[in-house]
Amino acid sequence: MHPNTVRERCLIGKEKAGVVEEVGIGRIKDHRLAFTVSTPNWGGPVGDIVFEPNFYVYGFLYKIDERALHLLDEAEFVPEHQYYTRNELPIEIVEKENPFNVIDRQTAITYQVIESNRKPEKPPHPKYIQRLIEGAEIRELPRQYVNSLKSMDASIHGAETGHFLGLPTKNRGKDFKMPIIQLSSDNIKKLKIKKFAFVRFGEKTCVAKVRTDDTLISKGGVCRIDESIRRALGFPVLEPGIEFYGGFISIFPAPNSSEPNQLIPARFLLLRMVKVDYLDCEKRIVVMDESLMAILGIEKGDYVQINGIVYDNRTGTYKNKNIQRRAFTGSTKNRREGGELRPYPEEGVVHLDLDAREELGFDKYIEYYPLYVAASTKDLLLGRFVFYILVIVGILVGIQQSVAPLFVSFIEHPDKTTKEIYGLIFSTTISILIGIAIAWNDVARKVKP
Repeated sequence: MHPNTVRERCLIGKEKAGVVEEVGIGRIKDHRLAFTVSTPNWGGPVGDIVFEPNFYVYGFLYKIDERALHLLDEAEFVPEHQYYTRNELPIEIVEKENPFNVIDRQTAITYQVIESNRKPEKPPHPKYIQRLIEGAEIRELPRQYVNSLKSMDASIHGAETGHFLGLPTKNRGKDFKMPIIQLSSDNIKKLKIKKFAFVRFGEKTCVAKVRTDDTLISKGGVCRIDESIRRALGFPVLEPGIEFYGGFISIFPAPNSSEPNQLIPARFLLLRMVKVDYLDCEKRIVVMDESLMAILGIEKGDYVQINGIVYDNRTGTYKNKNIQRRAFTGSTKNRREGGELRPYPEEGVVHLDLDAREELGFDKYIEYYPLYVAASTKDLLLGRFVFYILVIVGILVGIQQSVAPLFVSFIEHPDKTTKEIYGLIFSTTISILIGIAIAWNDVARKVKP
């Protein structure tokens, strides 16, 4: 891809140099860039193209003669069958100004690592990735693709320090729409991760729930992150879920104490944070879908506790903040966004206004950051306070009716009714405990995990 590399290998200082004609920017669909082999001329991990659905690899296409092809084969060690082999793949030739506009399709020769020679993936050799970035910038490849290459250059320490190539998640199942990261069991053990992990890309960090995916064991320094995490981190992507290139991220353990901590342990959800509609701004409420409210065991107007973990890149510490807000289903059923109507509230998200974001310590522009949301059991208990008082009063009235004669008897015959007085104290204590149990159960059966 780099013009200097092409000159060195095919045109300069070679006897009977080849003929090279530049064609333009090309991309290969359903493949991604990987670093699966080390060659003698670089002494570290270098490039490969591997199959991966919905990924794209960008590069530059040339038309060359047999002599130039022979010289490239020598440079890639093809005759020795040690590293690379030639494969023909369909190539889309795209416009420089608009990489979505395909102007031609060709079948072209690519160099891929021989399957038996592929090693677990690692971050690339620093000088090698720098060469790729320079070539991509000279050829004016899409900005997002160049940013993806630059993220690979920033992570040069290897998987043992928590640097991984982030791919989209697969086989979500019950974790559908939950902000998760998938790692092999080996890497989870190596990084000492339990339930949650911090994921960092550039200057942004967010939390994710960790899931094991042992299909990644053979891939080494590769993980999978879902779309909400990619968006929260500002991952390079042209069309979310369609055109994706990957990028290197840092992963390190997050504390398990990040879950809501309450007197009655409440069922909680890990939801993505999205801004509210303008009709619900400055109302000090959160907006959620009715199905999520039902799962949490709350009704419209009940309070929820929202926990957010904010990681401080400067100090390397986290802050666990929480706020209480009343939950509603919103002032409208649809809202206009990006020129089209979208359902409101969205599924699998919690809509927060600017005040709530600032109280939690988030930047006002951040979107899709995962938050823990649970019913506020303290507020549920307080909201039913009158009912619980009536329950306890009713129990005490029943006691009073049953033991009033004891007091009359005690006045007339004090010695004979001492045992009955002890019984009264015991039954009163039991009655109060029963009232507390009723209150506890009334809330717990709605919100308990």
